[in-house]
Amino acid sequence: FDSVLYYSRMGVELARAAELNDMVAVLTVNEAQAWMSAGNPARAAELFEEAMSIVDIIGDKHLEMDVSYRLGRVYRMLGMNREARQMQLRSLEIAQIIQSPRKQSDVLMELARLDSTELDYLGFISHYHKAIELRDSVWNNEHLSRVAELQIIHQSAQNVLEIDRLNNINKMHRSRMKYFLGTGTLLLMLLMALLYTYSRNRLISKQKLQLARQEKDLLMTQLQANRQELTGKALSMARSEELVREIKRGIQEILDKNENNPDAFRLLL
Repeated sequence: FDSVLYYSRMGVELARAAELNDMVAVLTVNEAQAWMSAGNPARAAELFEEAMSIVDIIGDKHLEMDVSYRLGRVYRMLGMNREARQMQLRSLEIAQIIQSPRKQSDVLMELARLDSTELDYLGFISHYHKAIELRDSVWNNEHLSRVAELQIIHQSAQNVLEIDRLNNINKMHRSRMKYFLGTGTLLLMLLMALLYTYSRNRLISKQKLQLARQEKDLLMTQLQANRQELTGKALSMARSEELVREIKRGIQEILDKNENNPDAFRLLL
């Protein structure tokens, strides 16, 4: 408790030095609430009144509504019912202006407590029922908001799951695409290698065929030359034989003519 008071008061002094009036009011309210918790409503009332004087200057409606409500409660605890009711009516008016059903319910419930203290049972019943209706309305609205929030969370979770599913599908498609591209690239490289091998083998076969044709042409040329050479030799031999036969025939004629002349035969020899 002492630490809370020390740091609250230090914060108030620093806020005042920095001229942060809204922060001064908030820290003063915190200090007053600490005194309330410590069982000293009189000191709490002094601090709430101090905070209220600051709020009147800065004109913050939300803070004014909160301080009025708290000060009204302190006044009720101190038996200052008239002042307490004034503060609660002031807080209720602001709550209606800023359309805060929850705060209206809290203020109406506090007014019902004042009515009960003053034995105003009709006022108690009226304020109590209005407070419960507003509280139920707030609860229903919060319940609907919570349901809507849960629906949004559920839809968001479904969207996240759908996104994850689509991402997984995309990853699978990318993996398949990489596989197909890799396989296609490999097949393309293999096809290119086969085409290169086929072209090279075809070129080699063509060169071999051309070489074989050249060798064949060379052989045919050599064969033709050999044939011509053989034909020439055959003709030469035929002529030689014919010449020999003519010589023999000439010799024979000479012999036949000089058969009776031995001297002529010796002269021929």
